[in-house]
Amino acid sequence: MDLTRALIVEWPEMKARPVQAFQYALVYELFGKRPLGYHILSSTSFFCSGSACFMWHCALSPGHRLISVGTTVLYGLLPQYSTDRVWHPILVANLTMALYFLSLFADLKQLARRSWIGPWKVVASASLVLTLLAYDLFSRFFR
Repeated sequence: MDLTRALIVEWPEMKARPVQAFQYALVYELFGKRPLGYHILSSTSFFCSGSACFMWHCALSPGHRLISVGTTVLYGLLPQYSTDRVWHPILVANLTMALYFLSLFADLKQLARRSWIGPWKVVASASLVLTLLAYDLFSRFFR
């Protein structure tokens, strides 16, 4: 928690992104200056979980499952994501993607239940708030 506060004090723009400051502090506490942990966490866990949530979102949408798998593979293999997989300052972008697609997936699951209030809506709302507090990459999608 002290490292998170220090990040927010040193970088004033982190006041608008507290999830990013917390993520930097947590990852530094876990892995220190060893880059392999950063790459495994960012590329493997966040990017793959974000792609999986995107595929689940596409699978719940009307259409063929083959199209949803193909769209997910195409989205995950686009060349502009090559820097996101290896550049540690943008580590939070993969987390933001995963949180945003989790929010979309949970909203679709809640709509399938034909109810406005439920556990999936809580997951969707919490994930959306964390998305907005993490990084402004996906904020243009809910305007």
